[in-house]
Order: sequence, then C-alpha cells, then structure tokens
Amino acid sequence: MIEAALIGAVVLLIGVIIGQIGLSQRLRKDARVNENR
Repeated sequence: MIEAALIGAVVLLIGVIIGQIGLSQRLRKDARVNENR
C-alpha cells in the first residue's frame, strides 16, 4: 500500500516537472516568434 502510494507520488511529480519544462519551452518559442515580428 505504502509502496504503491510512493510510486504514484513519484510518477505525479515527474509528470509535473515534465509539464513545467514543456510549458516554459513553449512560452520561450512564442516569445521568440513575437520578437521576430
């Protein structure tokens, strides 16, 4: 039970980190496009 909860928490944390990285990269790309215009 505890192990399953721990694995779930780790997976959730990794998902959040990947989401944050993907979002920041997308925002950077949009900023670059706006600068080029």
